[in-house]
Amino acid sequence: MINAEEKKIMRNLAKKVQEITRLPEQEQKRKAWMNHNALVKGIPMILCFPEGAWRELLPPGTLKTSDPILQEWEQRLRMIIYTHEIIKDDQVVDPFFNIGWIHKQTGWGMEISQHRTSDLGSVRWDPPLKATADFKKLRPNRIEVDEAETRKLVEIATNLFGDILPVRIRGMFWWSLSFTYAAVMLRGLDQLMMDMYDNPDWLRDFVTFLRDATVGWLNSLESGGYLSLNN
Repeated sequence: MINAEEKKIMRNLAKKVQEITRLPEQEQKRKAWMNHNALVKGIPMILCFPEGAWRELLPPGTLKTSDPILQEWEQRLRMIIYTHEIIKDDQVVDPFFNIGWIHKQTGWGMEISQHRTSDLGSVRWDPPLKATADFKKLRPNRIEVDEAETRKLVEIATNLFGDILPVRIRGMFWWSLSFTYAAVMLRGLDQLMMDMYDNPDWLRDFVTFLRDATVGWLNSLESGGYLSLNN
């Protein structure tokens, strides 16, 4: 149950973001990006993503809400405002609030054990695909979407501030849909390099399996309408 104070906080943040979306500079940025992507000469375009530094720019302790879902949304809204007011790069702020599909992955059939050296340290992992014969243990990684839970979040956000920022479903942001990451995590980067020389035929079968599995779940998501921009 969202209390009155938290509702007020979220609606005020949404109003602030809405004000940003209405600024003339947003349309100017859109046109500049369209020209940039069309290879039209113009000023350099700048994007700044603080990534892990957000914990320093907007420490979790500064959030005003207590519910985990509201905290995530509050963080996102504050990030937009901070980027506009402080970073001032060329990101375009759209007049919407996006909710990603709730989903889980089934995995590749082999557990990848990861260990972080410290809270902000590097991640070490133990590649499970140690012997080439273990290839038969792999299973296609599949994406399972929870439509009911996703629609529930959309309803909550809509009731909370949908009259200010329309809520829509959008897929998660991917830097890449490559299966190279899976290959490295399963086999290990050093071993993968060695396989190119020692086991080229096996390596071809391995990456072919990963490729086909990746294409398979992408096709499945597309056929289910989960990659559509009209959800």
